[in-house]
Amino acid sequence: GIHHGEGTTCATTVCFPEGACCLPNGSCIGPVSDDDCIAVAGNFQGNESECSSVECPQPTGACCGSDWCLDLTEVDCSAVGGAWTDAATACEDSTACQSECPADINDDGTVDITDLLLIVSDWGLQGSNADIDGSGTVDMGDLLAVIGAWGQCG
Repeated sequence: GIHHGEGTTCATTVCFPEGACCLPNGSCIGPVSDDDCIAVAGNFQGNESECSSVECPQPTGACCGSDWCLDLTEVDCSAVGGAWTDAATACEDSTACQSECPADINDDGTVDITDLLLIVSDWGLQGSNADIDGSGTVDMGDLLAVIGAWGQCG
């Protein structure tokens, strides 16, 4: 056994505490022991705590808008009209908000004339989301990327 100190009694000592455990993904399991909770990278909520009465912190991830990125929870991201990536991403990762189809500049699901016109209208600009190839300037490489992806995305 484990000695809990002079003057302690079994009536006032919890030898095997069990309770709710908040997991990194925001869910809750329990009742589990403190040691079992720690083993799954959880945060023990205290002896006799219950998942129905604890609020586990929700994870944050990159929330992507048309020209912005914020680290938010999935619920908060939805509230601001963003697209939540997942908890494994953060805005500091330069690829967090990259489209699955970078040539679809306006994110309408299709690489078409609209994307081509965006290339033409931003030609020579720096810092534009029309800079598909990441060269720093909207140029021939971006135009060729749109032409090469024509009709393939969506």
